[in-house]
Amino acid sequence: MTLSRAAGYSYMQNPALIAGIAVSDAIQIGLGTVSVAQAGVSSIAGSFALTYDKVQRLLTTEARAQMPGSQTAKLTYREELMWIGELKEGFADATIVIEWEGNAYGEIGTAVISRDLDKSTDWTRSSCNINFTRLERIPQPGTDPRTWPIVYRYDGEFDPVGNGKYEFDGEFEINAFGGLMHTRHHVVDRSAIEFLKMGDPEDYVRQRLSVLKQTPEIPAEQIAYLKTKLP
Repeated sequence: MTLSRAAGYSYMQNPALIAGIAVSDAIQIGLGTVSVAQAGVSSIAGSFALTYDKVQRLLTTEARAQMPGSQTAKLTYREELMWIGELKEGFADATIVIEWEGNAYGEIGTAVISRDLDKSTDWTRSSCNINFTRLERIPQPGTDPRTWPIVYRYDGEFDPVGNGKYEFDGEFEINAFGGLMHTRHHVVDRSAIEFLKMGDPEDYVRQRLSVLKQTPEIPAEQIAYLKTKLP
């Protein structure tokens, strides 16, 4: 099992004190709740199957009307999540990526998880099933609501052609500023004849590196919106 360090990840560093004002919840700066736009979206190619929850967090309708800058400030992010495959050349492998939008207001556009077609092979005899599910997490105390991440859990099974079988699970999170943090990754070898396999189980289901990003300054119009919500 491997655990990623959270040190340096933007949401861990920012006290929820904006312009000298303590912020107790996301609604005060106009953010709605994290929602599942569509559950159980499937992508199937041969014997490769991937299912994930489409998740997003956007400004409320009222807040968006008072923050016109939010409509032009978005950025698009694309990061590799993992690689799955046989260590021998000529066998099936797949690179899994996640794409989402974000901005300094704390919005996270609908995340899409898929197989990178340019970095993946055809799947005809090897098989893989993987599922990504959105998790609820209690926010860290004293943190800026814009930095609260979307958390995913994944679990799956990889069966390369011939001898081999691997079960795996883990967790990761993304935030509005392009940050990607892996918090857990575990692979178990269920092969019928283990001593014939090359390398460790984690070599067949590889977790990609975390991506750390700085938290931007809160936009002035979001501070103005916050002040309208104070007693």
